[in-house]
Amino acid sequence: MATWLQQQSRQTELFKTLLSMAEGLDYTLIEPPYFIDYDDFRNDQPLNDPKDWIKLSNPEGRLLVLRPDLTTSVMDQLQWKPSDGPLKVSYYASTFYQDKERLEAKKEFGFEFFNAPRPEGERHLVSTLNQFNQTFNLALICEVSHAQVLPLIVSLAGFNSEQSATFKTLLKTKAFDQLKPWLLNQNLSTSLESLIETLTEPNSSLLTLKNKLNGLGYLDRFESILKSVEPFESFQSATVVFDFSGMSTWSYYSGVMFQIYALNSPKVLIKGGRYVVKRMNGEAIGFSLTLDDLMEVSG
Repeated sequence: MATWLQQQSRQTELFKTLLSMAEGLDYTLIEPPYFIDYDDFRNDQPLNDPKDWIKLSNPEGRLLVLRPDLTTSVMDQLQWKPSDGPLKVSYYASTFYQDKERLEAKKEFGFEFFNAPRPEGERHLVSTLNQFNQTFNLALICEVSHAQVLPLIVSLAGFNSEQSATFKTLLKTKAFDQLKPWLLNQNLSTSLESLIETLTEPNSSLLTLKNKLNGLGYLDRFESILKSVEPFESFQSATVVFDFSGMSTWSYYSGVMFQIYALNSPKVLIKGGRYVVKRMNGEAIGFSLTLDDLMEVSG
């Protein structure tokens, strides 16, 4: 009991610290609804398997889901639309899923900036991450990717649907030992093979990456993507790696994506990026973390 009370006290302390940080950056705290319309959520997340979602019907017979993700439920709470202008909100809430006959829940704290223009939104995001790291003083590694790299490679290579699926699977599973021989069998040009190799290996210097792309003759095709990730070069006290093999299971990402690790833990501490809000015809950028993970790495 004493250990549990100490954990709860520590979590409360971390929550208050995050809340103070969010308020200082003009984020408004909201409480997202517990239940999301099932059909709306399926439309937002067509690539995710609903078998682990907790489903039930409301009195009118409408199928609902106990929120497995907070982004959509934040949208439901706000009913925000682009014409409303920029909006910064934070939230502290649980997500739920079924795991081996048990209902699992995890508490998340998140920062969302709606109607965030490019690249100003990305710069503000990195500024918020810098403030986070100044607050908690952690040794971090940030892996940065972009949602448009994969479809652009597929387009340049002229992959059909079967090739695209295989390519995506090889990247998703990090099967790089299989990727090179598979590419050799696709009859690609040498420059295109080199492009894929360049984009799917970690790069710590964006300038070096730009020079490589320029030498291969593809810099102009990736210019807007590089501009989107460029603000991460100013992420202080963190080792930043640009790795465009990185992917996400959430289908709403539309631009920069990233995940951040603490050096003393193999688990992802922070994840986020830019995403589309389909039902409101808008875009936002943000990130989230769980208090359990933060408690583990911050001592």
